[in-house]
Amino acid sequence: MVLNNTAENLQIRRGDALGSYAVEDFIEDMYKLIRTEKRPYSILVDESNDMCEKECAILARYYSEAQDKVAVGFIDMPVCNDAKAENIFNCIASSKDEKKSRDIEKRLTDPMMKIYTCFLHNATQSFDKFNLIFQDKAPILFKLNGSVEELLHDIGSRFIVPKVLREQNVQEIDVSNLVHCADENLFVGFLTRRHLVSEEEIPSDKTRQFFKDARSFYVRSFQKVKEKFPVRDKVLTNLSVVNPENQEDVTPEQILTLAERFPNAVKADVKEQLHLEVLDYISTNLEKVIPNYRNLAVDEFWGRLSKVKSVNTGQVRFKELCQLMKLLLVLPNSNCDVERAFSLVHHIKTEFRCQMSHQTLVNLMSCKINKFIDIECHDLEVTGKLLKSAKQAASTYNESLKKKEKE
Repeated sequence: MVLNNTAENLQIRRGDALGSYAVEDFIEDMYKLIRTEKRPYSILVDESNDMCEKECAILARYYSEAQDKVAVGFIDMPVCNDAKAENIFNCIASSKDEKKSRDIEKRLTDPMMKIYTCFLHNATQSFDKFNLIFQDKAPILFKLNGSVEELLHDIGSRFIVPKVLREQNVQEIDVSNLVHCADENLFVGFLTRRHLVSEEEIPSDKTRQFFKDARSFYVRSFQKVKEKFPVRDKVLTNLSVVNPENQEDVTPEQILTLAERFPNAVKADVKEQLHLEVLDYISTNLEKVIPNYRNLAVDEFWGRLSKVKSVNTGQVRFKELCQLMKLLLVLPNSNCDVERAFSLVHHIKTEFRCQMSHQTLVNLMSCKINKFIDIECHDLEVTGKLLKSAKQAASTYNESLKKKEKE
């Protein structure tokens, strides 16, 4: 679940002792971002897959003016519910059933199982590539539309006649009413074909059924991609304007359409100024303004452009445009940032630290994620002030433990 710029829904809770020390600067920055300067941010919320105590991770994706890039910060991770494990034990018990075990063994030794497994291993590689792209920490949502079209083309090329793909827009193709490739031209993978030839005992009716199932898999995959991804969404179709390499193709209408989608970010009284800035932007030689801008990350480019000032007035030249672009940059690529937080939980709360309190876990999460947003841990300079703060935090924590023992 993602909430954009809804400050009234954001509850930031400070951790005590070690947690408050580690996240103090981050929390202050978040308040400043949200309450005072009204800078763009997104809130990401997701729950863990644990069957017992589920945890709900809350993170913020925001634009760091200090680093000129999009950063992800940890806010909190409350326990969301308790679930029973009764169903798990029932499943374990049922798996010991002798009849079921024989059935599993029979299926695993079936030659057709090997063929289907090889086919699925090959057929899902396109999805793996697509998934890896959007696990990137950098803002790349502006690539979604093109990536979806490439994914559809990749799937379609495996079972659609090439002429159809050449002559039609891949997003407009209705695969349910097409004549697909013949079985001998259907792409199922080299290893799958070899097993189909080598396994002599496979009846012809099973071979025909396999090709029917393979074709059906491609058709359903193609349809699901079109159904699940909002490729016609006005934000996604116009999001290519974020990429400075597409400067020549940018139109004022695209920018104003995006501004209409986010009325809280671009007020009505500044739309005329935004329009003028867009005209200025698309007619500017960016290489003169920001040398070697093509070698910069997209978020770093807009950060630098937001600091460019007019020679005549001394005011920021692209103020409203950069503000809108930064808002678009903090839109989450996927839920990968939250999943990374859950992975970190398993690194912190190991089987040797199973009695760790939830508050300590949250505090350590805050330290590990928020402290090193803009710097690697091995580059951190250990100053006297830092050591003093750590000592004070340790003393506060030890005192709190003594109070609990007395109670």
